[in-house]
Amino acid sequence: AELDAVSGMALADEAGTPLANALYYVRLLTAEPTWEDLSGLERTLVRLPTDSDEWLHSFLELDGLQGLLDVLSHSLQKATTTADDTTPDDLRVQGRCIACVALLACRRVALTRLLEEKGAVNIIVGAVDVRSRRVQQQVLQVLLRVVYQPAGTRLVLDALDLLRDEDA
Repeated sequence: AELDAVSGMALADEAGTPLANALYYVRLLTAEPTWEDLSGLERTLVRLPTDSDEWLHSFLELDGLQGLLDVLSHSLQKATTTADDTTPDDLRVQGRCIACVALLACRRVALTRLLEEKGAVNIIVGAVDVRSRRVQQQVLQVLLRVVYQPAGTRLVLDALDLLRDEDA
């Protein structure tokens, strides 16, 4: 079986079903992943076949999306409290997190889960302040997908109000 270069985990089981071991990535997200770790997750998400959601369902059921949002939230909080001490690696972590969220938001099942996760849209809206233009563009792409969902516009507007109130 083909192995993932970063994780060393099988990309498919004996039947050829994509695994890229969702559990491996979920555990990785709980252990302060590096931007390189997140790049491995991003590569896995890019390679997922669009006609099979088995791996994606596993990742979501194991709270992988929430883990990703937690990493992003922690990184954004760190950047706000220690703006002068933000390292290039911190910015890369934010970028890889948003890239992964953007890839997940392209799949209906993951986008639905994103809308259901308490505070998820608030975290994504908070990432608008990231210094990278590319990351800001990905944030806006995710928010555009959210806005087109029932109740999505309200979630984004509420998150923007909350961000404005925090900045006031």
